[in-house]
Amino acid sequence: MGLLEDKVVLVSGTQGLGVGIATAAVREGARAVVTGRRADVGEAFAAQRFDRIRINGLDIGWDQNVFGGMD
Repeated sequence: MGLLEDKVVLVSGTQGLGVGIATAAVREGARAVVTGRRADVGEAFAAQRFDRIRINGLDIGWDQNVFGGMD
């Protein structure tokens, strides 16, 4: 049993450090939700390696992503 068995982790970044963190989390038994500006890059990474990673595109530089739905 891994340290993160049956846990879900939220990782920011579809490249570099984010990919490393998501990979380590999955190896420890977690499912990972990865967010980042480059959803296409993240999807390519997830498709090559794991079925336990979900990619959600999110660019915090775009106000609608951060404040969408807030009144």
